[in-house]
Amino acid sequence: MVYYRWGRVGVKGQNKIQGPYTSRDSAINEFKQKFYDKTKNDWSNRKMFESFPHHYMWIEMDYNEEEKQLSVEEKNDSALRGQPLETQLEPRIAKFISLICNISMMKQHMMEIGYNADKLPLGKLSKSTISKVSFYLLVFWLISRYDKEKS
Repeated sequence: MVYYRWGRVGVKGQNKIQGPYTSRDSAINEFKQKFYDKTKNDWSNRKMFESFPHHYMWIEMDYNEEEKQLSVEEKNDSALRGQPLETQLEPRIAKFISLICNISMMKQHMMEIGYNADKLPLGKLSKSTISKVSFYLLVFWLISRYDKEKS
């Protein structure tokens, strides 16, 4: 059996189960063909993935929960250490700022509406994917800057 799922990231989308197949190899070949049709890349060469316009692209995901939990705890600790003990803001403004910056209140409201950021795919992007995107953005910025200076 080969399971297909399609639709926008983060949305249930649609799915289909193809098969049964006469052999494991024929199911694997079916999957490889579908991967090629959607990406224009061979499954066996996915580590050297090349993106093509109007085709799916490869996004590495990071499912390491321990590392993520540690980084969240470190951020929370540093955020708490940096809080001022008193403010010079007008009391109404200070109350408003404290309300919109109240992380536990935000988490409570997100739970009430069924939102779970940890289960969303963009929260699981790997460091290498983020690094690649940062690099491409820098290259894009440098090219646009060069084009502006040239004209």
